[in-house]
Amino acid sequence: MSMHENNIILSGSRSIIGHYLIPLLQKQGYHLQLYSRQNKENIFQKSKTYIHLAPIWSLIDILPSLEGTGIQRIIAFSSTSIFTKKNSSMKSEQLLVKNLEEGEAFLRAYAKKNNIPFTLFRPTLIYGDKKNPGNAPAMLLKIIKTCGLIPLPRKTGKGLRSPVFAKDLALAVYQCLNEEKTFFKSYNLSGGENLPYREMLEGFFHWTGKKPRFIFIPKFVIYSLLYILARTKRFQGVNKEMVHRMQQDMIFDSTEARKDFSYAPQEFRLSF
Repeated sequence: MSMHENNIILSGSRSIIGHYLIPLLQKQGYHLQLYSRQNKENIFQKSKTYIHLAPIWSLIDILPSLEGTGIQRIIAFSSTSIFTKKNSSMKSEQLLVKNLEEGEAFLRAYAKKNNIPFTLFRPTLIYGDKKNPGNAPAMLLKIIKTCGLIPLPRKTGKGLRSPVFAKDLALAVYQCLNEEKTFFKSYNLSGGENLPYREMLEGFFHWTGKKPRFIFIPKFVIYSLLYILARTKRFQGVNKEMVHRMQQDMIFDSTEARKDFSYAPQEFRLSF
């Protein structure tokens, strides 16, 4: 392997996926050059591969700045939120979907124009370990640790979820580095287990060492509680759409990933 082929430029090094991917690549002998948006004078050696773990829409600024580095391969992450939040009533979530769509469209256009093979991953809800749980799990853990229970609307919490372990996503990146079957393709990446929303919550209770506790109350009361929580710094980002989605199945088929690069994520309940 030449030095050029051994070099990888990586953005989003502090992300939950980066937490597992960086040591994996270093162990395999790759030389990583970490991109920082705060550093206005990023200078890189010639590199074969660019891995994008930062928000997909930031590619619009980053990729043009990397021209001249000799990149011949791009692996980037988007999110299944591009589908699950498509019809959200929340302006913040509508903006998120718009940004995801624009980022994905830019990647495809840039790769086609420059004839650079790309692979795009869209994971479902990502979780990590206790020290670095991930954004969505961190919010749930905050509620559990603060309140000792989770309020749920009556007759809800049955929508299926398939949480995916960040370590499995890191392995997917490594498996796809030189796998031609994945060139110019997108994959929805689910976890290794489909389970009802309430059972997923029970898993996070066990993660904190607490016994699962739920209180079932009318939706309008839940909405009032979320409105109050959202106005605090600790719980910014919670909203009523989260309640609506509890009854919706958010399962995505990862068959193509299993076929193309032997994607084999672990079961959620085996991760704790």
